[in-house]
Amino acid sequence: MIRLWLTLLLGGAPAYAAVPSLAADEEAALRAHEVVLRTLPERAPGGIRVLGIVDIQASTDAIWAALLDFPGRRVTNTAVKSVEYYKPSTPTDQWVKWNISKFGFDVTYHNHYTLERAAGRLTHDLDPSLPNDLAGSHGVYELHPSPAGAGWTRLAYECESNFGQTLPSFVQRWMSTSGTRDFLSSMAGRAEAQAAK
Repeated sequence: MIRLWLTLLLGGAPAYAAVPSLAADEEAALRAHEVVLRTLPERAPGGIRVLGIVDIQASTDAIWAALLDFPGRRVTNTAVKSVEYYKPSTPTDQWVKWNISKFGFDVTYHNHYTLERAAGRLTHDLDPSLPNDLAGSHGVYELHPSPAGAGWTRLAYECESNFGQTLPSFVQRWMSTSGTRDFLSSMAGRAEAQAAK
């Protein structure tokens, strides 16, 4: 099931594009240091797909440091119960086991992260070789210059997850929407704190 879902999601899906044009109210929200969140049409049956965008007053190096500090995500996200590297990391690849708990429901899954620093891209895919409470997951972080000006970076995160029958629909929606918004907001704060050091 997982392999079929990933094949459907990745095989015929177009490459993730640059940050789309934003409406005036979305640009205003970004200037106010808010996260813009869009729900997108699913690419694979059962998927929930979202795009989150945030402007961060930090260099790309500071943002990469925050994004790749997976254990650091526990500090600002109470839903993250444990983070474990389950294979040795390389400069371009990391393998991370997550345990998330929300509304009394626990979800464990294994992600393979691939970093293309020169392209400004970090991709994650569910590792189907290990047990997961998700039926499928694929996401891409992309860094772009921000129109907010020098010293600002625009981070876009597009993710599609299939929770299968593991969670009630309201928990799935929270993890995909509110959870994504909260994560990007806290990640921006960590990157700006990193930049201020």
